[in-house]
Amino acid sequence: MEQLIGLNDNIRIMNSIMLAAFLLIFYALLLRFKTDLLYPARRQKQEIIFTYNNKTTIDFNKPDKPASADPIEDTTFSRLQSLMETKFIYREDSLTIGELAGRLNMQEYRLRSLINRQLGYRNFNDYLNHFRIREIRERLSDPNQKDIPILTIALEAGFHSLSAFNRAFKNRMGITPSQYREERQRQPEKPAPTPLTDSETTD
Repeated sequence: MEQLIGLNDNIRIMNSIMLAAFLLIFYALLLRFKTDLLYPARRQKQEIIFTYNNKTTIDFNKPDKPASADPIEDTTFSRLQSLMETKFIYREDSLTIGELAGRLNMQEYRLRSLINRQLGYRNFNDYLNHFRIREIRERLSDPNQKDIPILTIALEAGFHSLSAFNRAFKNRMGITPSQYREERQRQPEKPAPTPLTDSETTD
């Protein structure tokens, strides 16, 4: 009889433990559900911050080729790149996305989608500044242009003011244009390779 009573007590204890564990799990799930329901913006903000902190470094020299199997889209991209790479239209400080769409004979919304969604730029100005800053970086690194004022280089590349240029440059490069030029000009030039002698070429 005592063994039966002890067994019943053990069963009641186990049932109590299982019930407590179930209630704890249920409460945790309910709390998680309420948090996601009441604070979706906070959750989205956390995901955005995580994505921003883990993004890769931008390569300014890589080709801006969208991943597309559409031949018409590829043709549009090629024409767009030609205007940027050979016509240097990004140097026009008053250029708008509507004007560029007109030159490409396409709707403005399609060009905006190509630049923002497929090429990955925040907006049209961000796309133009990519080419402007790339040209400026080359000129700031050129020892033959070390005496040209930075303002002159910025205006010739398409920026309408020095303040706008300084802000865009520092956002991309992490340092000011003056610091960039100083660092690049301070780097020693690589010596030209020594030509091989006749005996070395025959070995």
